[in-house]
Amino acid sequence: MLIEHAKRIQPFSASDGEYVTLVEFTIQAAQLLDPAFEPQDSWSERVTESDSIEDEIVSFYYGREPTIVKIVYRKRHEPKTHGHIEDDVTVICDGLHESMRIELQVLRCHTDPRFIELRIAGPERPVNIILEGFEKRFNINHIPEEREVEYTLQNARAAVRVHAWRIAELNAQKALSYEPYNPDAIMYLGIAKAAQGYEPEGENLLLASLTLNPRSIDAYYNLGLIVLNQGRCILASEAFIKGLSIEPTYHPLHYQLGRALERHGDLKQSIEAYQWALKHKPNPEQIWEYSGKDFTAATIESIARVSEAIQANQNSSEEQSSEQSRVG
Repeated sequence: MLIEHAKRIQPFSASDGEYVTLVEFTIQAAQLLDPAFEPQDSWSERVTESDSIEDEIVSFYYGREPTIVKIVYRKRHEPKTHGHIEDDVTVICDGLHESMRIELQVLRCHTDPRFIELRIAGPERPVNIILEGFEKRFNINHIPEEREVEYTLQNARAAVRVHAWRIAELNAQKALSYEPYNPDAIMYLGIAKAAQGYEPEGENLLLASLTLNPRSIDAYYNLGLIVLNQGRCILASEAFIKGLSIEPTYHPLHYQLGRALERHGDLKQSIEAYQWALKHKPNPEQIWEYSGKDFTAATIESIARVSEAIQANQNSSEEQSSEQSRVG
């Protein structure tokens, strides 16, 4: 059964123009409605226009059309006082089936408390799961000082998930200004640095994070990715295996271990890792508690590809043996 629903949380704490956490939530929710919704990792150029002296509108999107998450940021100014009296961020999901809709709006208007509102339509079961996730994620009436680090780290994490690397870096640095030895902040800073082309610095930061928290599967995962992207397959495999020794059912680690082993030429071991990744694929109904990515489709493709390669190698060996027998 299809349903429509709107839910508002007020007051809501956020900075003016903040959008990264909204984009991250929207992508998660859209994938719950439609598992095939997978926007490409790409940010569009920003388009700025003014529809009056007071209003300035900035629009851009994540993904590539037609599968995008669109951001529209409207600021209203008061000419007499030069004040910023309205701040409106709307995030809209395009590319879903026409019966489905996801829209998030965060609005601060004059002296009224800021609110966040979710407007959603789709099948009843996933809609209800998304509404529950919305409540868990955003229903915080205020951010007291003792929670400032947690809030900033949440923004850094959201920025990492949508590859907004500079925003992730700034939030990680802000968290470190409060807690210089926070392992998660160091980890996010390392991820952001590596993604912006500073791989050695990123690797060192990930190692520092693991020194402070040697049981962080996210740190092992991202350290493995950094060295794998450099072609250091053995070190990458070691990082993924250490992560799996802590959390043996973590689907992304199994998948990335398969990639590292495949690139190194260990095809039989790689297909075993891919099979474990498939066995431990994530449950979509627990999306709000799940911190990794779903590589199920890529895992299935990898199993087929590696199986073909193993079979081709076997056929080639048999042909060589047959040829040697005839020559002998």
